[in-house]
Amino acid sequence: MMHLPRLFISPFRTQTDHRRRRWLQIALAVAGIAIASPALATNGYFQIGYGAKSTGMAGAAVANPQDTLAAAANPAGMARVDEGFDVGLRLFSPERESTLDCTGVGLCTQATSSQSDATLFFIPDGGYLRRINEKMTVGVSLYGNGGMNTTYDTNLYAEAGAMAMGAPPGAGTAAFGELGVDLAQFMITPTFTYDVNEDHSLGISPVIAVQRFSAKGLSPFAGLSSDPTMLTNNGTDWSYGLGVRIGWLGEVARGIKLGATYASKTYMTKLEEYSGLFADGGSFDIPANAALGIAFEPTEKLTIAADVQRIFYGDVDSIANAGPTMAEIGGAVSADRRMGASNGIGFGWQDTWNFKLGLMYDLTKDWTLRAGYNHGESPIPDDEVLINILAPGVVEDHVTLGFSYRSSKKSEWNFSYMHAFDRTQSDPSTAFFGSSAEIGMYQNAVNFSYSRTFD
Repeated sequence: MMHLPRLFISPFRTQTDHRRRRWLQIALAVAGIAIASPALATNGYFQIGYGAKSTGMAGAAVANPQDTLAAAANPAGMARVDEGFDVGLRLFSPERESTLDCTGVGLCTQATSSQSDATLFFIPDGGYLRRINEKMTVGVSLYGNGGMNTTYDTNLYAEAGAMAMGAPPGAGTAAFGELGVDLAQFMITPTFTYDVNEDHSLGISPVIAVQRFSAKGLSPFAGLSSDPTMLTNNGTDWSYGLGVRIGWLGEVARGIKLGATYASKTYMTKLEEYSGLFADGGSFDIPANAALGIAFEPTEKLTIAADVQRIFYGDVDSIANAGPTMAEIGGAVSADRRMGASNGIGFGWQDTWNFKLGLMYDLTKDWTLRAGYNHGESPIPDDEVLINILAPGVVEDHVTLGFSYRSSKKSEWNFSYMHAFDRTQSDPSTAFFGSSAEIGMYQNAVNFSYSRTFD
């Protein structure tokens, strides 16, 4: 059972605390299951929003907090939500397909394609909030990220190499096994907020992160690794880390709120079982990110919210370092460029801009409707498609719908649906012996959550 530090419980000793702590423990235990489920996201490997309410508005939450998951977008938002807790579940279904065409390379006469088998994931989330006094709150938000998850029955890299040497289709996979990777990240963010005055709030959240990773079928890259025994097929490895997120939320005019937030890089311990894959001996930090948001209420029933976010993938070497070149695959790879080395081969991801627009309409006192649109740049350049067969995070455009139903004064049920439109990227002449590669994905997701307030 997971418990909050004493700092976040001892101030709340009232006659009803035992019951409230019991609900909190249940919520944390359910959310803790998230690390057992890979969380494939859609703005690179960040989710577009956290929780059913935020996702229903395409993640536009920096200036529009709605529940106790607010700290995932902006810690200051926790100052503007009701005391209580949220428990939620996301059902996420990505469809990914990759193709490697080695036609004309050596003896190869055909392209090889494969769809990733893993297409349904369950991702819990949750949060809890209590007010200390008129100016201060404490709480916690729990949520997941991920995105490098693929399971290909056909080992595309092995197949292309084998067919180029004249082997029949299937020989490469038989020799090297299935291809895939699995990355999951789970964040626990204890949060403290302070109301500077009735219009402006500040918030801070230490980010406590747990990360797991596994890879299989990467032996075709053994010649590029600094330690082939730590490259692939070493089971699941875990790492742990710390970062911090800070935020501000203020009502600058009647019906207009602005928000700003910044999350530092989360510094993770190394994935030692994959020290021959990731740069700097298995380093895989979570990138820093920053966002600005605005929420406008033109009427009492309608809220329009928009965020702009920047994710700094380029500051994490294992993600951002360039993928293998044709010369390197041919054998001309320097010691510091080998996988796992200080400047080792990576995935070539770039910093991205993400734009979020959401609408919320209070239809009645019991029903609230939501809709949104999210555009996030693909972090993958076309000339890095080859290595990103493992992590085809190329989708850019998303639409969302959602609603909430208040079944009682203290209880609310929430739902959202997201669709990420099909998108492909290709490189007509990859580094892999000059063959062409293409990756593609589309996604569907539904979120369910239950919200309960204490007062």
